[in-house]
Amino acid sequence: TLGVERAAEVQRRVRLPVFGLGGITAERARACRDAGLSGVATIGALFGADALPEETRAAASAILAAWA
Repeated sequence: TLGVERAAEVQRRVRLPVFGLGGITAERARACRDAGLSGVATIGALFGADALPEETRAAASAILAAWA
C-alpha cells in the first residue's frame, strides 16, 4: 500500500489518473481528494458481506459528499 501521501506524489509525477483504492471511507475519500488524487474506488465499504441496503446508501452518500 502506498498511502495517501505517496499516492499523491505519484499523481504529481505522472500524466495518468491515480485513484485511491482499498479501505476507502468518507474520511479517506476526502483525504484523497485533498491530496490531489484523480478519484477513489471502493467495494468493501459499500458491498460488504453483511451490508444492508440502507447502510450501502448511507456509505455511498458519505463518500460522494466527501469527494464533492
